[in-house]
Amino acid sequence: MEVSYPLKGPMTMILIGIPMDGTNCEDGTLQGFLETLQIPYVGCGVLTSAVGMDKELTKILAREAGISIVPYQKVSRQEPYDKQALVSWVKQRLPVFVKPVRLGSSVGVTKVTRLDQLEKAIEDALSFDTEALVEKGIDHAREIFCAAYGQGSRVITSACGELRQVAGEFFDYNAKYIVAGGCETQVPAPILPQTEQAMRRDTKALFHILQANGFLRVDFLMDAAGKYYMSEVNTIPGMSQTSLFPQLFEASGANYQQILDELIEQAQQTFHQKQSLSTSR
Repeated sequence: MEVSYPLKGPMTMILIGIPMDGTNCEDGTLQGFLETLQIPYVGCGVLTSAVGMDKELTKILAREAGISIVPYQKVSRQEPYDKQALVSWVKQRLPVFVKPVRLGSSVGVTKVTRLDQLEKAIEDALSFDTEALVEKGIDHAREIFCAAYGQGSRVITSACGELRQVAGEFFDYNAKYIVAGGCETQVPAPILPQTEQAMRRDTKALFHILQANGFLRVDFLMDAAGKYYMSEVNTIPGMSQTSLFPQLFEASGANYQQILDELIEQAQQTFHQKQSLSTSR
């Protein structure tokens, strides 16, 4: 998306909205390219995008902030790992989910329900990234989402929404993009008020911890007992009228067009602040 807006005088400036996610788009690569070209863009910067794309780094930061995360093990192409120990860990936690550390849209994710599926699932994940996570499956998990936008001390969180129905065993690539009606959401989510308040608080905390600017969405998993875990962060959530981000804020009573105007204004401010900085002595 390209937006032109007027500057003082007869000039205009090009501002970029990034409508793509995944490798080279959501991981800080494209953001760094735009900054090199000195082109302003809407959304999170290089650092936030890179860290937010890394599922393990996000989990580590969330855990340090006191936010519960899903238990996991990491395997890597570069370093040997104790296969017997991993099998023992998985055996006590089936089902587990194996996923690339740095990838989006549920690409390369496999649900493992039997031990004889584990090796193939790890191979698949490591074909997309050099590292993979093996995460404990949450029993009867409910997927809850919360979004946020803003910058600095002013961060606004949305009502929470829930993924209610999925075509398949979990919210995989096919359910997201291939199967018509592959998923249904309910906004606002039918959860306890205190649970929603806590999720919104944790979403805001992650926004600050990741030094976010612009907008993001946090995905949570909630078990049958009502305990929830931070699953991952999406620094470029869908922004069309049918996407979850506008639905979450409209359920909060917000004006979506006003939010878009604010995001564009924030992008301008961030660009001008960076332009005013000295890069040499």
